[in-house]
Amino acid sequence: MENGEPNSESVTGNPGPRRPRQPIGGALAEALYRTVQGRAAVALPTKLGLRHLRYGEHTFMPGRGAISIVDDELKVECAPSDLMKGLHLMLTGSEMTTTTPALEGVLDNGMKFHAIHVMSRRLQTSEDPPLTLSCMDWDLSGDKCPSFWVADISLPSPPREGNLSLIDQGRGYVSHDHVYLKGAYDYYLLRTERGWVFAVWTGGTEAPSPEALYLDIIAMQVALGQRFRVEHLVGLDSDGRAVAARSVGSGATHPRRGSCYPAVPLGESSRCWMAPFFIRLSAALRAPQDIGLRVPLVFYLNALGDHLDGAYLRHHVAVEAFAKTLRTNVIKPTQSTLVADEERWSSWLSSQEETIRSLATEGHGELLLQKIQQARTAPTGKLVREAYRHYGIELTPRMVRELKDRNYTVHTGRMRNAKKRDLKRDIEKLGVIRMLSLGLIACAVGYRGKINGWERDKGQPKATDTTWWCVDDKMLEEASTWYVATPSDN
Repeated sequence: MENGEPNSESVTGNPGPRRPRQPIGGALAEALYRTVQGRAAVALPTKLGLRHLRYGEHTFMPGRGAISIVDDELKVECAPSDLMKGLHLMLTGSEMTTTTPALEGVLDNGMKFHAIHVMSRRLQTSEDPPLTLSCMDWDLSGDKCPSFWVADISLPSPPREGNLSLIDQGRGYVSHDHVYLKGAYDYYLLRTERGWVFAVWTGGTEAPSPEALYLDIIAMQVALGQRFRVEHLVGLDSDGRAVAARSVGSGATHPRRGSCYPAVPLGESSRCWMAPFFIRLSAALRAPQDIGLRVPLVFYLNALGDHLDGAYLRHHVAVEAFAKTLRTNVIKPTQSTLVADEERWSSWLSSQEETIRSLATEGHGELLLQKIQQARTAPTGKLVREAYRHYGIELTPRMVRELKDRNYTVHTGRMRNAKKRDLKRDIEKLGVIRMLSLGLIACAVGYRGKINGWERDKGQPKATDTTWWCVDDKMLEEASTWYVATPSDN
């Protein structure tokens, strides 16, 4: 937290014993310090005057036009001239539609904007109110593109421990428990007096890519075990002034109310397990080889807002689908069927097709034949165990029992014995299958640090029993690494 009075602990800024220390300096440290101190802008002015618009080959002079940013939308308001009515007709015709050409504009202060997915509000017949254009994917920029971008966010259940401290020894000031995560960019979750700030450091002269942000926000939400919304990002110059802004994109950033269940422990003293977990999730999501990682991640997030039976079903479907994809794209077993000789099996089946059809009940000949044709395929019930064995892990009897409930759940949409609800039992069942999903995700991305299990202590997730899941020393070192940002004048 924060101190204004110098003392030995605050000045050294060491929140835990024997933590490897990684310094952060220069312009990035200045930007972090300024943001936490509340001396950086996190929003542009409410309205900015609009000089002209361009749509395709057409240029429009809106007159008394202005833009504003409302949540995640860029709104353009224009006076109802004949030209602007023409633009409205181009965008909508007789119905409100989404466009593919870009809408571009220049503001009175020289800034420019570029937007796609533009929607136009239908003009009224009486008194002609201003034409309003709503842009979902947009960017607003000046002469130079900043490297530091920020957004206010709300975290339902913030991490209690971090891996980043901000230190100003000259003023005897220290601020602990911020979080640094490495993905497509450097990300920071910063505690401030007004709440949490999501910050992105690109380290270059290009704005952050919405596609990369989309994937990394999914990974971050899974690690935190909760959804959070990033409305839009504001780019700050070296003095902390807002000089650019851009949308983040829809989908992953939209929250759903529900429970919070982090994938890794967030409150362990002197360790930030989120850091090594996130960097591997992010890298796997952006890797050229698609291992099907998005499916279990999105199912995990959706399950947070679902009821008990629905969440249980989602995790069963997710872990099996992921295991099947891994089997095809990563594990590639030498034997994928129950048939020893494919040629003999096909030949025999072809010779017996008419006999098989004749043995079926009326109207079900083809269906019976298809069932027998599919009999060559190995049962899916063993996919998850096989996937774990590929990574050198043998599941416990408790986990195997939970996997056997898959068929009942998939065909009924409910837990077994759901009519006789036992919350303690059923929450544990959900925890087991959720951890199986998390564990397989962790294995696939190369993370062997702590994950959360199904046991709870005073309502908080605990790290899982290590009898089946061993923590790698490299993960321990990464989780223990402590980053220190110090302004350049210290």
